[in-house]
Parts: sequence; structure tokens; C-alpha cells
Amino acid sequence: MTDRPDDTERIAREAANWAARLNGRVIDTETLETFAQWRRDPRNAHAYHQVESAWSRAADFGADRDIAEATRAALARGGKRGIADTIKAYAWSGGLVASLAVAGLFIALDRPTTYATAVGEQKLIRLADGSRVHINSDSSLIARVDTTRRQLELERGEAYFEVAHDPSLPFIVRTNRGRIVATGTRFDVDRRDNETRVVLTDGRVRIYDGPDAEARPAVFLNPGEAITLGRVPYDTPRHVDIEMVMNWLSGHLVFHQTPLAVAIAEMNRYTVRKIRLEASGLRDAEVDGRFEIGDVDGFLGAVTELFPLHAVKDADGSITLTSTT
Repeated sequence: MTDRPDDTERIAREAANWAARLNGRVIDTETLETFAQWRRDPRNAHAYHQVESAWSRAADFGADRDIAEATRAALARGGKRGIADTIKAYAWSGGLVASLAVAGLFIALDRPTTYATAVGEQKLIRLADGSRVHINSDSSLIARVDTTRRQLELERGEAYFEVAHDPSLPFIVRTNRGRIVATGTRFDVDRRDNETRVVLTDGRVRIYDGPDAEARPAVFLNPGEAITLGRVPYDTPRHVDIEMVMNWLSGHLVFHQTPLAVAIAEMNRYTVRKIRLEASGLRDAEVDGRFEIGDVDGFLGAVTELFPLHAVKDADGSITLTSTT
């Protein structure tokens, strides 16, 4: 079915508004969920893809939030002109202003910036170099990004990095267990206790294992591979199921033959209603399923149906799983 002109214009305006919001500095989980629902419509997805493509081309000339505003205003007034044509015209006309704005922003961001999330919260941030970082629940990231350096430290938790390509300025992520170096790629870093897991989804990264990062030769990952830093003996790259590992970006947790104790620990990352397992004989029982992040009740309903377990709500709001046998 062919869209009516007023539908096409409305979708174009909505796509431009979403581009402006998602390319802001900080985006909360509720906004991401609303965007995901809007984008399920193929017409919306197509319009947003056109906006993103135009935005990416404009970004090569220093465009940033000012371009977003110009794009949104252009599409609001664009009449029957094509989406891509309207965006392109305003992106180019706003390029100089945007470049000046970004230059000032680089100076302001010379000092370290800390981004943190609470339990159950996720954020999407856009760095001064154009890179984007998805920060998972209960995480903390320190960023030092300007015209001379791209250095970040993951203090705790997990983050997914979409690195803007710049071969002359390496993008470095540190944890207490090593260092990851990239120029333009996508990868996930998950720091827990004394280990750090790195998963590469696109491109290539160079990894140094251990607190004395230069003591050992670098390890390289290929897309679809992961490595865990901080293990003794040292870990080696291994293939992983990228879709399963990265489902948290879409608001889901996917378990496949996952030990019950591990699944519970993963669920606990996203809720203040902690689950405790007091059935040691079932710690290694395998869990399969897909759950919404934070859906504690759905998870409890599934595991108590699968295994001989009983859920008891404690006075502090947490839940204890005990054996019924």
C-alpha cells in the first residue's frame, strides 16, 4: 500500500526527531524502548535509515547536535521534498555553525567526564569524537576524549562501544585487567570482579592482558570472538554467539543451557529485588529462555515451573528460592 503524502511527511518528521534525540549526549532506557517500538514499523525503520545515512555523511564535516536541530527543522518544513534531499541541503548549510560548536565542545570536554548508571538503568552517550557508548546497568565509565586523545576507563559494569574511525587517534579502553585498543570498530567490555570479558562484533581490536599491559604480546580478536582478561592461565580468543551475548542492547536476556546460578546472577544485575538461591543441588541446572530485562516475576515463574523450587519474598524485598524436595 502506498503511503499518503501526509503520512510520508509525518514519518519523516518523526525520524528526524528521533535522530536528534538519539544523537544527544545521554539517552535513558525509556527513550530507547519507545524508539524500538516506533521502529518496528518498516516505514519508520526505512525513514530512520535515510536520516542516519545523511547524518553520517554530514558528520564527516564536523556536524553534531546543531545539524540534528537543522535536520529536524528542515523536515518539519520540508513539504513534499524527499527525505534525503531535505536533510542533505540543511546538513551542508549548517556545517560551518556545527563545526564551530563542536570545536568549543572539544575544549569543554578536555576534562574527564564520568558516566554512571543505577541498577536497572541503561544509557546511550555520544562522545566528542562521534563515537557512541551504550552503558549497561550498574556501570561507571570515565571518558577523556578530545582532539588529542580518546582514553576511557570502565570502572565497573559493562559498555558497548561504537568507535568513530580515526586511524591517527587510537580509542583506548582500560579496566583493572588490561587494555583494549581500536581505531574504528564495535566491541563490548564487561568488567566483573577480577575478570574482564571483551567481545568483538565488528572490525578488529588489539588487546593487552594484565595490569602490566606491555609485558605480553598483544592479542587480536576477529568479529564473533571473545576473550576474558585476568585469568590464570591466560585465556585465548574463542567464538561466541554474538546475538545471545549482546541481547541486553535490545532489552532482553537470553539463556541457553546456562547454569541456574549464572542466570540468577545475570537477572540480579538489572533489579534491586535480588534473587537468592538456597538449593545448592540446582546451581548447575541448565536454564533456557528469553526474558525481558528486569522481569523478575517472569523469570521466577519459569524456574519454579521447570525445577523443584519455591519462591519466598523476604522482608527486604528480595526473593529466596528454596528446594521443594
